[in-house]
Amino acid sequence: MTGPANNQGERPVTVGMHFAEDEYGPVVIRSYKGGSHEELLARFTDDAAELGGRGYEPAGQHYVEGSYSWAEVIVAVLASLLFVGLFLLARMATSRPTGTLTVTYLLRD
Repeated sequence: MTGPANNQGERPVTVGMHFAEDEYGPVVIRSYKGGSHEELLARFTDDAAELGGRGYEPAGQHYVEGSYSWAEVIVAVLASLLFVGLFLLARMATSRPTGTLTVTYLLRD
């Protein structure tokens, strides 16, 4: 498995890894979390090279942008009544939560 990641370019955190046998052969699913879309693609590229040496190739990828939950928005709005929430609302308006990139690898024949 891969080690922890940070913004200094270290290896990605493998949030999920799954090996399954199906009619197509072994399947590996890896999810990367944290960082911008470009950072996640760079981590994916590094991992794809490593898994490529083991005979796997990327079969598909899916990126989901991060978003705030309704609970976070409601807390920020209610806290704005105490003026503390104004800082929360400003931060929420200027930044987005990090997204998740999920990649499926298939073993080559």
